[in-house]
Amino acid sequence: MAARSNAGDVVDVLILHGMSKNIVDYLKDLIGSLGLRAATVLDLPSHKKPQEQRVDYYIKDCLIPLVLVTFDESEKNTTKARPNVYDEMARCRQFKRSDTLVLQEMREGRLVELPSNVLGQLVTVQFDAALLHNLVPPLLTELRGRGLLLGALTRRGAGENGGLLGDFLERMDQLWEKEFDEAWDNLHRLDYDAERELALALDHFFQQYHSVFRALIQEQCPAHELQSLCAAAYAQALQWAARAWEHAADAKMIKADTLHKQIGQSGRRSKHHKPYNDAANQLRKAKKAAEEKDKIAGFKKAIHLVNRYMETENGI
Repeated sequence: MAARSNAGDVVDVLILHGMSKNIVDYLKDLIGSLGLRAATVLDLPSHKKPQEQRVDYYIKDCLIPLVLVTFDESEKNTTKARPNVYDEMARCRQFKRSDTLVLQEMREGRLVELPSNVLGQLVTVQFDAALLHNLVPPLLTELRGRGLLLGALTRRGAGENGGLLGDFLERMDQLWEKEFDEAWDNLHRLDYDAERELALALDHFFQQYHSVFRALIQEQCPAHELQSLCAAAYAQALQWAARAWEHAADAKMIKADTLHKQIGQSGRRSKHHKPYNDAANQLRKAKKAAEEKDKIAGFKKAIHLVNRYMETENGI
């Protein structure tokens, strides 16, 4: 990493962008709530340098250049970003390839174009401007992976909020990786209805990150309020994790029901009524559980029983 410049110029995340002021402001506030400094080139001193030299200077000096690639609003029906964004991306690729993060806008299923020499060369995160809260977890993952987040939370921890926020993020990461990812892996291929339902549950899960950061950004809440807010957001996230597993278990049971019906219609007698009935009973029991963690455990057990029934019927 190159030596840093004057202390007043120090920028953790340099945001390079077109005209998307609302998204830029959102990113500044979000990154600022983590105890990091985010800025655009125009926010920073010129040091008597012309624009192009200023861009190069701050790209080299920042820790992470973040290139916001959004559709050019000045052109109708375009699939491209503004020309300056592509130029700035090329400079980042030249000076900070391994540290650059690209945010690529998606709108109505279409992605804004990226140059061919960027694809596969720079870390890219896709996002929908209408669902900015979905951008929070992958952005946090990238900041953490580059070592910025821990130091920032430690600095912020002088006010106690850093430790609370760090704990919240760790617990949310575990839910995302151990529950949502596993639930998704248990869906059958081409089960689009189940995929859609699980995606909706994941969207609600992401909103819990957003609720905590909104309070940090807009309300500057004290530690005791942040602690309550994090606890409530995590409880909501856990509910949506349970809902995700419920969708996965329901989808599995539908497959088992279909197989059971097909066996009956074929005239072949099933020798495996018990595992089928055990799976159905376990699913009903899981739905009635009072605690979210018990629901999750119950849905996982139901999926295991369904899999065992289907493997047995199919002679696997």
